[in-house]
Amino acid sequence: DGQVHGGIVQSVGQAMFEEAVYDENGQLITGELMDYAIPRAADLPWIETSRTVTPSPVNPLGLKGIGEAGTIGATPCVANAVADALAPFGVKHVDLPFKRERIWRLMRESKPHAVPAREPAGQSGAGSRSAAPASAKPRNGKGANGSGKKGGSSKGSRRSR
Repeated sequence: DGQVHGGIVQSVGQAMFEEAVYDENGQLITGELMDYAIPRAADLPWIETSRTVTPSPVNPLGLKGIGEAGTIGATPCVANAVADALAPFGVKHVDLPFKRERIWRLMRESKPHAVPAREPAGQSGAGSRSAAPASAKPRNGKGANGSGKKGGSSKGSRRSR
């Protein structure tokens, strides 16, 4: 679970914080961790993971690598969330990273547009984007429905911050 959480955090960091910044002479000014933004625990939501056990048929122990499972889907997930959030403002493109100030400026400088209604979460159709997982939990400690219930959980489920 730690590898998956770490991969998700790394991917969110890439999407929202990490940026190589150079001065007018081409000198890197974010070359140290003091200057290079990385995500902290307070920057991230609660993460809930679960497992599906399917042993590998190609080795005697049935083992598989976890590899980069957390990093593969998190960056596009954040990118889709940002695109969806900025659509009412007529914003069609934002460069990585999606820094708070950049998003705020785009919202302030853009004119609101009417956005067509989307399919409900969990419905798939041509051209629809994946919704955020139901396990995403806002900082107020309540579930997506605002009830405070944690929602469904599967066996082997782990939570961490």
